[in-house]
Amino acid sequence: MLEDDGARIEELRVRGHTQRITVAPKRGGGLAYEIIVGDGSRDLADGPDAARGAIGKRVWKLLSF
Repeated sequence: MLEDDGARIEELRVRGHTQRITVAPKRGGGLAYEIIVGDGSRDLADGPDAARGAIGKRVWKLLSF
């Protein structure tokens, strides 16, 4: 877990591989979001010609049950 004045970042690793990264802003009342890490098994592209690289894709949880 990394933390500074503006955000808190939590990283879940399983056997040395990053599974999930969660970013929670501390100020401004922003929503926490998750970064889906591309491991090669999922297509993270938004369009037919998109290249995401090794960064990942941001997603927000709107509802929880």
